[in-house]
Amino acid sequence: MTDLDYWNKLAPGDNRAVEAGALADILAKLFTNMLGATYESGQNYASAIIAMVTILTDANKTVCELAAVIDEVHHFIGEPQ
Repeated sequence: MTDLDYWNKLAPGDNRAVEAGALADILAKLFTNMLGATYESGQNYASAIIAMVTILTDANKTVCELAAVIDEVHHFIGEPQ
């Protein structure tokens, strides 16, 4: 995650968690409200935010891993049921 612009090496972990939560909220709303995604079975807004924040706050995770988590919790238009 350190390759993303939001990652501030000087910010304490609790600040990073707040920023990650805000970014996860924006992403979840973008996917559901603008792209028409729904949540996969057993998932909801809260579980999506928790899953994304977990990745966004881990310096060793990659954008690819974030994308995989996003795909696991959201059902995008055009995806097979």
